[in-house]
Amino acid sequence: MFPALRKLNLDHNNITEWSVVDELAKLCSLVQFSCRRNKLASSDGNPKTADQLLIAKLGGLEVLNGSKVHPEDRKGAELDYIKMFGEDWLKAGGGAQPGSEFTCQHPRYLSLIHKYGAPEEGELRKPKPFALKNQLLKITFVCPDDGERKPIEKKLPASMEVQKVKGLLYRLLKVPAADLKLTYTSLKKVGTEFEIDSDLKTLQFYSIEDGDQVLVRWS
Repeated sequence: MFPALRKLNLDHNNITEWSVVDELAKLCSLVQFSCRRNKLASSDGNPKTADQLLIAKLGGLEVLNGSKVHPEDRKGAELDYIKMFGEDWLKAGGGAQPGSEFTCQHPRYLSLIHKYGAPEEGELRKPKPFALKNQLLKITFVCPDDGERKPIEKKLPASMEVQKVKGLLYRLLKVPAADLKLTYTSLKKVGTEFEIDSDLKTLQFYSIEDGDQVLVRWS
């Protein structure tokens, strides 16, 4: 069906099931897809994880929700997908012929294993028990444009909103929160800065992890 369809917009459609996305994967020419403000959710509730699942499930996607899918984005999303569902794959029998239920839920999984190799047991994601200590992130704040300011290390909850982080920085740096511009770097992608562009989103939304650095600049 629709062999020439390249662009598809399904914003505001109350989509809740990932099986819908698996059906869209059958659109062989689909390269640009918008799926904003639906109800697709990942097990961790993180919108960025949900976007990674969309990229992993739709193998030909080049643009998602208006943002270009770079090769490193695709590789990261697909590798995380393999790890995320590796235990389910093993429980379904593993190998090249897992159970039909698993294959139905994850139709691209075997092709991803063929592309990257099967996951090692130590790589498989295991859910962490919910506890406050698991939700605190050790973050180092760095001011790259002011060499005289020493890095500041803080432990903050993953659920903390960016506007509250800026309030904290105002008290520490005496710089108005409205003037602050934040980015962060991750140990997983050394040399890449990720923009923090919404004061109303949480640290978890931006996938900021324990040990990451937040770079603080102001105008």
